[in-house]
Amino acid sequence: MTTADTTGNHKQMDSPIKKIILIKPPIEDFYDTPVRQLPLGLGYLKSCISLFFPTIKIIIKDYHSDGIVRSPKKTSIPLPQELSYLKKFYPFHNQGPFSTFSHYYHFGASYNEIINDLVTEHRRSPIDIIGISSLFTAYYHEVVTITKLIKQQLSPSPWIVLGGPHPSSCPEEVIAENSIDFVIRGEGERPFVKLVATLSEAAPYNFNQIPNLVFKQHTHLSPPLSPPQIIFNPIEDNFPLDQIPYPDLSDLVSKLEDNKSITYPPISISMITSRGCIYKCRFCSIRSVFGDSYRQRAVEDVLAEIELRLQQGHSAINFEDDHLAANKHFFSSLLKGIIEHTNGNIPLSAMNGICYWHLDDSSLQLMKKAGFNSLNLALVTTNKSILEQQRRPGNKEKFIEVVRLAQQLKFEIVAYLILGLPNEDIDSTIETLVTLSELPLLIGASIFYSTPGMSLEELGVTSADYRLCRHTAMTHTTNPDHPPHSPFLLSREEIFTLFNLVRIINFIKGMELPRGHHRLHNQQRTQLGGELLQRLLHEGKLYGYNKNGAFLLEKFSSAVFQKFWSKIQFIKTQSGEFIDKELLCVIYKIHK
Repeated sequence: MTTADTTGNHKQMDSPIKKIILIKPPIEDFYDTPVRQLPLGLGYLKSCISLFFPTIKIIIKDYHSDGIVRSPKKTSIPLPQELSYLKKFYPFHNQGPFSTFSHYYHFGASYNEIINDLVTEHRRSPIDIIGISSLFTAYYHEVVTITKLIKQQLSPSPWIVLGGPHPSSCPEEVIAENSIDFVIRGEGERPFVKLVATLSEAAPYNFNQIPNLVFKQHTHLSPPLSPPQIIFNPIEDNFPLDQIPYPDLSDLVSKLEDNKSITYPPISISMITSRGCIYKCRFCSIRSVFGDSYRQRAVEDVLAEIELRLQQGHSAINFEDDHLAANKHFFSSLLKGIIEHTNGNIPLSAMNGICYWHLDDSSLQLMKKAGFNSLNLALVTTNKSILEQQRRPGNKEKFIEVVRLAQQLKFEIVAYLILGLPNEDIDSTIETLVTLSELPLLIGASIFYSTPGMSLEELGVTSADYRLCRHTAMTHTTNPDHPPHSPFLLSREEIFTLFNLVRIINFIKGMELPRGHHRLHNQQRTQLGGELLQRLLHEGKLYGYNKNGAFLLEKFSSAVFQKFWSKIQFIKTQSGEFIDKELLCVIYKIHK
C-alpha cells in the first residue's frame, strides 16, 4: 500500500476505512456574515482523499451556514462571562443606522441538532474519522463542545482530527484535550491522506511517518496513569498546488437547474489562485498554516476551475487569496485569460482584500475589463512608522493614487483599516480617518485583536484569552485590565467611538444630494440617521434608537469626535461629491 509523495504521484488504494465526516462548526458572536462562508479547506480535503481512496464515503457537514445559498440561522444566547464588560458598550438593541452590536448569538445548527445528526449518520453506517476545521481562536470553545459530544455519544468512537489556523498555532494545548486524537499543523491534504492510509493498516499504527501530525503516544515504559507523550512530527511540503484536485463542494452546492451563465442575484463561489503571502506582517497569523512560502497555481489551471464552476451554474467568482496581486505577470495573465474566456461578463471580487501598492493603471484597467466592479483595499493605517513596526509595506501617497485611478474607472472602493494597533495613538488613527473621509470610498474598520501565531511575542495569548481573540471584544486597550507596559495607546471608549465614527462617516458618504436641494431623501432610515447626526453635530453626543425612542450611547467620547471634526475639511461621497462642514450645517439647520 502506498500513498502520494510530495510530487503528487499517487496510487488508488482499498481501505477498511469506510466513512469520513468533515465538519465546519457553528460560531458564537455578536454578528456573522452570509458571504464568504464556503469551507474551501474541507472541499480540498474531500477531493484529495477521494483521489487516493475512491471507495471511502466522505461527507462535508456545514453546521455553520449550510453552504453558500442560505444565511446562518441564529439563536440569541447569554453573553459569556469573559465578555461581560461589553454590556456597557452594547447595552440595547440599536436600530439606528450607526448601530454596532447588541445581542450575542449562536450562528448555525444547535449542539443538539449536530450530535443528533451525527448519531443518525453513525447508525446508518459507522463513521471512522471525523475531521473538524478550527479556523478562529475565538470559536475554539464551540469546536471542543462538539468533540466532547462526539466522544460521549458515538460508539464506537471515531478518530477526531483537528486542523486549521488555531490548532496549527497552538497544537500542544489542543492535543491535550482528551476528546481530540490528532492535530494536523499547516496544510492538511498530504498529512490527512497519509493518516487515512495509516489507519487503514493493522494496529499498532505507525503515526511517526505522517508529516505535520501531532498525536499522543503511550509506551510500555510509561509509569501507570501517567499522561501520554505528545509527539510533534516534522512539517513537510504539501502536494504541488496544480496536482491538488479542485475542491469537492458537492455536499454544499447543488447544480442550478437553469444552468445560466448569469443569474440574479449572482450565485457566487470562492476559489484561490495561490497559498501563502510574501510579507510577514506582525498582526497576521497566516504563516501558522502556510509557512513562509508563497505558491501560485498555473493560470491555465485556475481558468479551468472557473470554467467548471460556470458549468455548475455559478455566476460570480470571489478570489479568497491572501495576496492575489503579488506577482504582476501572473495577475495580468490571469485577468487576460478571464477576459478571453468570459468577455468580462462574470462578476468578480476579491473580498479578502488586495494590496494596493501592487496595483497601477494597467492592472486596474484589466481588472475592470475582467469583471471586477468593486475594489477592497487593505490599507491598515496611513502612519508610515506604525506600518514599519508591523513589517507592513505601503505608503499614503501610493494609496491615494490608486484610489484616484480606481475612481476614474468607476470602481466601488472600500478601504480597510485596523483600529487600536500597537503603539498607534488617537491622533494617528484620526489622521487615517480624515484621509479616508476625503476620498471617494467607503471605510471598513476592524478592531485589533491578537491570536496565537502572530509575530507579537509581547502579547502572549493563553487559553484563558481565547474568547477575547475577536474583533468585537475590543480587547487590547489602556483600560485597567491591561498591564502598564502594554503597547496599546487607546482606551476602550476611544476604540468604541472610532468604530462608531466610521459608520457615521459612511452614512454621510452615502448621502444623495440632488443638485440645488441641500436635504436628504425622505427615507425612514436615512431620515432617522439625519436626526441622530443633527444631535451629534449640535450636542457632541451620539444617540442610538430603539422601539422606545432615542437613547444616549454613554461610552461614545465627545472629545474624540470633536478632535476628528476639528481636523476634517470635507467628506467625499462614493460618487465623488464634496460635502463640506458648512453644507452639513445647512442640511441639518445647525448654526455655529
